[in-house]
Amino acid sequence: MTTKKGKGGQPTKYTPQLAQRICALIATHPDGLPTIIRNNPDLPDRQTIYNWLQVHREFFDSYMRAKEQQAHLLADEVLEVAKDVPTYSDKDGNERIDNGMLGRSKLQMDALRWSAGVLAPKFYKENKKEENSTELHEDVMKRKSALDEKNKKDY
Repeated sequence: MTTKKGKGGQPTKYTPQLAQRICALIATHPDGLPTIIRNNPDLPDRQTIYNWLQVHREFFDSYMRAKEQQAHLLADEVLEVAKDVPTYSDKDGNERIDNGMLGRSKLQMDALRWSAGVLAPKFYKENKKEENSTELHEDVMKRKSALDEKNKKDY
């Protein structure tokens, strides 16, 4: 005789309290949603949370505010990584920078800066003038044609 087992797993019923907890975790941790879920097994899976964002406007608004707050956390993390430059003492007792670890720290800082810029561009996006490459190409071709015409020689 077989008995039906309960479904088990994480909750899939949306509640404002659960949504508020998810947003609070996002706003106070530099980790991404998969890591937050892994560290809090009582939370629903990522797909469920993404579905809730589509269905519950108030959750979406709170989530977006939490992600912007998370951007500030990530910016703070950049400063912490920058302060913690790995060093070692050489054979003469001189303090030296560990270049291998410095590269890792730089990569970590770049990733944090990029994430902060994506999450809160008005605060952290680098001011790089982005031009449409098609328009730029057309402009270059027009200038080239004008110069070719001007410098045309009859041989």
